[in-house]
Amino acid sequence: MAAARHNLTRRDVLGAAAGLCVGDGRLPTVPSSAASPPEQPQAAVPSPWTRALAAFRRAEAHLGAFRRYEASLPAAARAFPACEPLEERGNDLESARLARLRTLLRAAAPDLPALAFKIALAVDDEIAFFSGGDLCLAAVKADAQRLCGLPSANPSA
Repeated sequence: MAAARHNLTRRDVLGAAAGLCVGDGRLPTVPSSAASPPEQPQAAVPSPWTRALAAFRRAEAHLGAFRRYEASLPAAARAFPACEPLEERGNDLESARLARLRTLLRAAAPDLPALAFKIALAVDDEIAFFSGGDLCLAAVKADAQRLCGLPSANPSA
């Protein structure tokens, strides 16, 4: 009951505003500095690295959830030919993860820990053997040179 007394209606707000009127019927003036709302900090725009990392982690999570679901099925559901839709879905999710991995590896690493993470992913996934893997490795090389303060061997990198 006490909470209901503290809920303001539009009528309450308008009534309070009418009560502020002064002798000539106008609302009192407020200094312009007080009238403007305080400046809100600008929302930080995520970097390409941050966006690519988040997309890669989502793709990995989707694939992991699917693999756990697949493992929970009875053996008959995982046997051929019943497993064909499962294999297609798993392949689609793995392809999406690999696409996000390529995007992540091509994004500029902001620091050395990010570069180390990129190298680990490239090695663990054997990225050199996939299409576009050479571009990913070239981006990793360019990151290493940039973060070490070395000039890039490739002027377009």
